[in-house]
Amino acid sequence: YNFLLYGRDLVNAEGADPRLVFGFHRLLGQAARLARHFDDARRAYVVAYEIAMKTNDLNAGSGALEGLGLVDMADERLDKADEWLGAAVVLARRSGDANGVWATLQNHAMVRSQRADASAVELYEEALAIPGIPPGQRGIALDNLGTELLRQGRLDEAVAKTQEAVTLLH
Repeated sequence: YNFLLYGRDLVNAEGADPRLVFGFHRLLGQAARLARHFDDARRAYVVAYEIAMKTNDLNAGSGALEGLGLVDMADERLDKADEWLGAAVVLARRSGDANGVWATLQNHAMVRSQRADASAVELYEEALAIPGIPPGQRGIALDNLGTELLRQGRLDEAVAKTQEAVTLLH
């Protein structure tokens, strides 16, 4: 994280490629989140989001919003994380990137699960309904769904989804 801070002035120089600047700030946000420098992570993701919106890159914008959601999850601000991830799902859908929609739905479901919100099941099921998702990713989604069903006390359904996940991941 500290090493990346040295590159901030270089990447923000006038005339720098917006994709490079976006990527740098998204990476800085991830590193700051992992280092538990949540305010720095938020600032980096906001810059990334602004760049994505200036360049009309909905997929990148969704990724930046998802990053903000993950920061707030790590900082145990689950209500705010839910808002960010809901907005990320909307942008991901608008972008048309099936993998982006799948990833944001997974993270949105995860925060809903942490909030003990039963609607997490619907988000996992929506992710599973996306066509063309590779078996490994489907297995992850099924395992996550099984965990949520178990949290809700729906044991038989949880076992069935977990068994289905094992089949795909084996």
